[in-house]
Amino acid sequence: EGISKEEAEDIKAKIEEAGGTVELK
Repeated sequence: EGISKEEAEDIKAKIEEAGGTVELK
């Protein structure tokens, strides 16, 4: 847990744009 929620959301968006799905726990 070394990243902020804001960073996690940004990463999540980038992965989803690449065609993946992400589940944040």
